[in-house]
Amino acid sequence: MSVCSRTDYAMNGGSETFDHPGSGDLIQPPAVKASDGIGGRAWVVTSQEITDGLTKTYLFGEKYVNPDWYTPSSSGGGNEDQGDNECAYIGSDRDVLRMALPITRDRRLVDASYAFGSPHPGGAQMVFCDGAVHTMSYDTALALHKSLLRRDDKLPTNWTR
Repeated sequence: MSVCSRTDYAMNGGSETFDHPGSGDLIQPPAVKASDGIGGRAWVVTSQEITDGLTKTYLFGEKYVNPDWYTPSSSGGGNEDQGDNECAYIGSDRDVLRMALPITRDRRLVDASYAFGSPHPGGAQMVFCDGAVHTMSYDTALALHKSLLRRDDKLPTNWTR
């Protein structure tokens, strides 16, 4: 049995779904995969590139996890939730990046492994680039959620805290 550090949080991967863990080559870095969010693969965003504003852009948040896989299988099969089966340091896999799917409450038999979410009844905790933490309801309109994921869409966000 191997030991692995996991996380209940994921970086803002932007509005497009991608899942690129990179290569296992310790000499050659993986190819860059930029996003319109804050995280990508082998790529960094500066605060100056967050043109929508630090108060209007997610940095990271709680991630959806299927409750059937909160703990490893007693049969030794490991964790089968594809968004929570890798080490917290995997790189740009959906274990550590989430994208523009509806914010989803953790539910059995549902695969929403690219979504932000949580087991809390009211919504998921999201950290904004200015450091503020807010609960975003499961009823948050997808258009608003996508706008808060994009760091530079230049669309007005009619969201107030």
